[in-house]
Amino acid sequence: MPFLHPLYLLGLVSIISPLLIHFLARRRARVIPFSSLRFLMPSSTRRTFFLRLKELLLLLLRILALLLLTLGIAQPVSKSLSSNIRSMLILDNSYSMQARAGEPWKKAREKVKEYLGKGGSYFLLTGYGEKIYQKDIENTLSSLPVLHSPLPLNQLLNKSTEFLGKFPRGKKRIIIISDMQKINFSGVKSSYPLPILLEGVDSKEEENVSIENAELSIQGTRVTFELTLHNYSSQVKEGKIQLHIGGELLREESVQIPPESTLPLRFSANLAPGSYEGIIKLVTEDDLKEDNLWFLSFSTFSPVKILCLNGRPSPVKYMDSAYYLSLALNPAKDKNFYLQPEVADKIPANLSPYPVVFLLEWQKFTTREADILTDYVNRGGILWVVMGKNVSLPDYNSSLSSLLPADLISHREGTYYLKDTPAFPLLKELKERVTFREITSVKAKKGTRILLYFSGGYPALIENRLGKGRVYLFTSSLSLSTADFPLTPYYLPFIYTSLTRVLSPAHSLKPIFTHSRVMLPPAKKMLTLIDPRGKTIKAKGYFTPLIPGIYRLKGTKETFAVNSNRAESDLRKISKEEAKKEMGNSVIWRDEKKKEALQPEGWGNLLLLIGLFILGMESILANSFLPSEKAKRQIFLRGGKK
Repeated sequence: MPFLHPLYLLGLVSIISPLLIHFLARRRARVIPFSSLRFLMPSSTRRTFFLRLKELLLLLLRILALLLLTLGIAQPVSKSLSSNIRSMLILDNSYSMQARAGEPWKKAREKVKEYLGKGGSYFLLTGYGEKIYQKDIENTLSSLPVLHSPLPLNQLLNKSTEFLGKFPRGKKRIIIISDMQKINFSGVKSSYPLPILLEGVDSKEEENVSIENAELSIQGTRVTFELTLHNYSSQVKEGKIQLHIGGELLREESVQIPPESTLPLRFSANLAPGSYEGIIKLVTEDDLKEDNLWFLSFSTFSPVKILCLNGRPSPVKYMDSAYYLSLALNPAKDKNFYLQPEVADKIPANLSPYPVVFLLEWQKFTTREADILTDYVNRGGILWVVMGKNVSLPDYNSSLSSLLPADLISHREGTYYLKDTPAFPLLKELKERVTFREITSVKAKKGTRILLYFSGGYPALIENRLGKGRVYLFTSSLSLSTADFPLTPYYLPFIYTSLTRVLSPAHSLKPIFTHSRVMLPPAKKMLTLIDPRGKTIKAKGYFTPLIPGIYRLKGTKETFAVNSNRAESDLRKISKEEAKKEMGNSVIWRDEKKKEALQPEGWGNLLLLIGLFILGMESILANSFLPSEKAKRQIFLRGGKK
C-alpha cells in the first residue's frame, strides 16, 4: 500500500519497545532459603493464568496502538482515480502558453481530455490569458463545465479551494495544467488544505525577446516612438525593428540586444495630419512571437500657429521679448514642429488662424483693435496679455475693461519672485532663483482665478473666461528690462507649462494593456465596440479588453490600441524544489512516478483515532484492572493471610 509520507513508516520500529519491555520485565522466581514449606499453601494456577493473559493483552494493545498511529501519520493513499473524487482543473490560460505557435496550449488540451477519459467529477477553471478565449475552450472541452476567470494563479487556487469546500464529503484535489512559468507562481500561499497536482505540459527552457514597452509622443505632425526591448535569453539577439503604418512599412532598423538586458530605442517620423493605425514589429528568432508586436492608434495634427504681437520692438534682438518668446516656442525653428510662432507689430483684422495670441508690452489700443481682441476671445481664442514699463495702465483699464481679469493699479519696483498655487505648480528652482525688478499691482475681478503670485501677495498670473475663450494676464514683463528670466534655463519650462494648461498642443500616448479598465465616452445607452476579431462588445462607462489589437467604437472614427501585458514575457520555469518550497507539502509533481496521482485515503485519520483510543484503553487496563505489586506477591506466596 502506498503512503503520502512514507518516511514516517520508520515509526514502525517503535513496535519493538513494548516487546523488549515485556520480556525484560518478566518476573523470574527467586530462590529463598526457607526451613520448611509445610506451612505454605500452594499458589492458585487459575489466578496466575489470568495475570499472564492480561499482561499479554496489554502487550498486544500497545503494539496495535503504535502500529495504527504510525500508519495514520504516514497517511495511506490510493493511486486509483475513483469515480467519486472531485477535481478542480486549473487550465493555465496565460500568455506564455502561446510559445512556439501554441504548442504548450495544445498539449494542455490533450491533458484535460486525458483526465476526462479516466472518469470522475471535474470542474475547469481557466487562468489569466490574452490569446485563449472562453468560447475556444468551451468548443474544445464541450463536456466540461467551464468557469472562465481571467485571474492570476494565486487567486485561482483560492477560488478552487473555496469552490471544492462546498462539498463536505468525498475526496477532493486541485490539478494545475500549466507550462510552469515561474512568474505565474508568485504570490501563492505556502500551504493549501487540498492536495495540488502539478501537471507540466512543457519542460523546455524557452528563450524570448520582447518589446517591453512603447510610448508615443505626438507633437503636431511629428511622432516620436520610445521603445524598450528586453532580451531574456543568455545569448546576444539580433533582429530588426519595423514600423508599419496603414499596412505599409514606414521604417526599419537593425538592433542587437545584449543577453539578459534591455535596450532603449528611439526614433521619429513625420506624418501628415490625420488618424493612423499601425504595428511596431520586432523581427527576431525566439519562442514567443506574440510579444514581438505592439499595436498603435494615434492622431497627428497641423502645427499650431501662435501670434506674438510685439508692442516694444528693439533693433537689438537680444533685448526683444518677442525674440525670446518665439525662440522658446520653437527652439529649432522646425517647420514640422507643433508650435509655429509668428511675430508682428500690428494687430491683424483676422486672428482666427491663431489659437493663441501673446500681447507683449502693447502700449495702447484703438477702438478697432480692442474690438478685434474682444471678438477673438469670445469666439474661442486664448489671449495672453503681458505687461511692461511702457504700458499705459489707464488706457488698458478703459479700452480692455471687458477683457482684463483685473483692474490695473500701478507699476511697482523692487525685488519679487514667483510663488505657485496648487492649480499651477512651478519648478522649485524657478520659485527660488528668478527675480523680477518691476511688476504691476492689480486688483483681481470677481469670478477670476489667480494662478500665480509674486512675493508679497501680489497676483502674477490671472485667468478669466470670456465667451468661448480665455484671457491670461501676466503682471510683469518677459523681457530683459525687468528680469534676466529669458536667459535662465527655467524660461522654456515656464512657457511650456503655461501653454500646456490652455492648449495641450502636444501629448503622449500611454499604452493600454489587456485586463485593464478602459474608460468610454459618457453615453446614456450602451455603446458598441468592435474587437480585433470583428466581434461586437456592449459596454457603458468602461470595459476590460481581453485580447490585444485595435478596438473601434461603432458609429464613430474613434479607435484605440490594446497591447498584451509584458509581465509574462519571462519564460523561465519553476523547478520542483521551488514549487514545493512555495506551496508546501500539498504539492505533488505529476512526473514523480512513486507519487503519481496519490490521494490520501479518508480512513488514514480513522487509524489515528483508533490508535489514540487503544492507548487510552491500555492506560485504563494497566492502572485499574491489573493487581498491585502487593497483590501479586500475595498471589504468588499465598501465605496464611491475605
